[in-house]
Amino acid sequence: MRESLTHQFDDALCTKLMALASSVEMEDGHLGFDRSDQNPRQFDSANPVLIFQIWDSGGHEVTRSQSLADDLLPPPHHATPAPELWDMRLTNGLPVRVASLLFYPSPADKSTPTNSAPGGVAVMATDRRGLDSTLGTVALVLIGSSLLILVPTAVVVPWVLRRELAPVKDLAEQAQKLDAETLTERFSTQGIPGELVPITERLNDLLVRLQSTFARERQFSDDLAHEFRTPISELRSLAEVSLKWPSKRKPEADQDTLAIAIQMESMINRLFLISRSHQVSLPIEAQVVELVGMVSSLWSAIESRAVERGLSLAAELPAKLEIRSDPVLVRSILSNLLDNAVEYASERGLVRITASIQEMHFSVAVANPAPDLTSRDLSNLFERFWRKDPARSGSEHSGLGLSLARTLAASLGYGLNASLNGQTLTLTLYGPIDPKTSTQPNNKSSPL
Repeated sequence: MRESLTHQFDDALCTKLMALASSVEMEDGHLGFDRSDQNPRQFDSANPVLIFQIWDSGGHEVTRSQSLADDLLPPPHHATPAPELWDMRLTNGLPVRVASLLFYPSPADKSTPTNSAPGGVAVMATDRRGLDSTLGTVALVLIGSSLLILVPTAVVVPWVLRRELAPVKDLAEQAQKLDAETLTERFSTQGIPGELVPITERLNDLLVRLQSTFARERQFSDDLAHEFRTPISELRSLAEVSLKWPSKRKPEADQDTLAIAIQMESMINRLFLISRSHQVSLPIEAQVVELVGMVSSLWSAIESRAVERGLSLAAELPAKLEIRSDPVLVRSILSNLLDNAVEYASERGLVRITASIQEMHFSVAVANPAPDLTSRDLSNLFERFWRKDPARSGSEHSGLGLSLARTLAASLGYGLNASLNGQTLTLTLYGPIDPKTSTQPNNKSSPL
């Protein structure tokens, strides 16, 4: 606004300055000014609206506005044909806007070219108090308008924000009240802004997952207490009998105590390994692992138990099957798979082991008859402490083997799945082999 008003003010001043310069003529080699062509009040009033002063090319004054009196308008040091403008104050303190112009007067003889006459300098000043007053009024209006906008805004915006953010505050207060005992509650999606509905739904999904996780952990704690109750009770009974009748203490008591201690130690070690694998990555020492030899060694270790239960083994393995992995972890996985098959297969049943390599991936499958299992039980097989009665009610096993095997397989980048074909349960370990391994599938089988 300031630039626009000042530009209009300057245009009017420059127009009048050029009109003044056009009134100067060259007569007998001197500049002359005809006052009869101008409005005396406009240029010479005692209460000046415009004041002016004109010099010739030699710096001699040609004429001045009568109202200028003893004041002098400063001639510009370098006048140009284009008007130059600046602000100043007269000796009486009046603020004025000044314009200067280098001009060439019109010769009295119209046939003489204008450029041939020596030039002159005209300076005109006008009272700028009206402009300053207008600019002040505009500034006051703008400042007042801004205040009129800002004051209601300062009052209305916080109120609107509090009103619109009230659902967010309510949501935060509901979330703050949630704990492990109130995970069944859900955030309501009724009466809240549409922008918050997706967030509320995701929070409800999170609560469902948390509720499921807490339920599993509670079940785990209950199962753990149940698993330790029996061996602890047995240890207490053996100790009480030994203390009450020391003379009748049987030698088998020490063997029973050791067996119970080994069972509890095995359970604790497996739980610790599972927990550790969930918290940090297990150290992996990649080496060449020959699976056929490892399976043969593991079967030899449990063959006596298989014979006691009347189980037979059928193996369909290549003559040589090498992968690059951690031998300790792979051995633990396969040991749990074979141990599970021997423990829970139907008596006089058949345990079948197959292995293959295809497109740089290997698979090892252990199958055994499991007539008591259903397809709905497959999702529970890898849960900690899960055992299905009566097939899985024995006290010698903790129900941690398959859970540990899947955890270790995941740490190696492998998969471990369970499938049920009729009454036959198949557990399959699969994953990539080292790309540099040159082992190829071999159709020849080697018996264990």
